[in-house]
Amino acid sequence: MTPPDSPKAAAPTWSRYRAQEASPAPAKRGVYPWRKADKFLLFILGNLLLLALMFAHAHVRSRAALPELQAVARTVQYLGLTDLCLFTEAPHTRHPSQIDGHGPFQSHPLALEYFPSGALFPPPK
Repeated sequence: MTPPDSPKAAAPTWSRYRAQEASPAPAKRGVYPWRKADKFLLFILGNLLLLALMFAHAHVRSRAALPELQAVARTVQYLGLTDLCLFTEAPHTRHPSQIDGHGPFQSHPLALEYFPSGALFPPPK
């Protein structure tokens, strides 16, 4: 870049500023600046759409699995099975009706529970 010829040419003049103010900036069509509120609204709408799709998927899958669940129910009724096993780890968490009072404490009366299911299903009182 070459320096201006004279200091007067480099100094802006009032007419130059007025010409810039008078001419509007060219309008950019199709460009939309995203505000934070617009991004948040788009995020919320996307999550609502995903939630609606999850409910629709659950409805479709439950209708598809209904015959299989009815077959399992008939088998349970025919065989006379009891309730299902809740957990497979500790004897006191397998079935609530089969709990004895000393099962959780058979290692030691002050022993800590070392089965993860013991946190979900406490011993009987």
